[in-house]
Amino acid sequence: MIKSYYDSEHNTVIIEFEGVVNASEAENFHPQIQKLIPAKKGFRILTDFTLLEGMDYEVLHVIKKNMDFLNQQGIAEVIRVIPKPENDFGFNILSIFHYSKDVRIVIFKSRAEADARFRQYAPDKE
Repeated sequence: MIKSYYDSEHNTVIIEFEGVVNASEAENFHPQIQKLIPAKKGFRILTDFTLLEGMDYEVLHVIKKNMDFLNQQGIAEVIRVIPKPENDFGFNILSIFHYSKDVRIVIFKSRAEADARFRQYAPDKE
């Protein structure tokens, strides 16, 4: 399952992954993310993989498509919660190819650390 919402106070789209995510579910999520992105540049994404149990290999295509879309829309920062190293899935490598060099990537092992980050800092104030 993929859940998402927009925190307008902190200009952050929050995406939470849970259970095993398959390609069909990821494809269905793509239009959702397009609707959540704010009109102005400088927004952030917080992706939480705490409850992720697994991800089908085919999801990789959708992740790349979403990264490209977010980059085109002016993303400023990606905050990732990856408590288990096996859930990394090569996001750092993908980021090099699908985000501009100006996009800041921050990784935390807990949601509490990530929440503190996104609540404390705004991308346009740093």
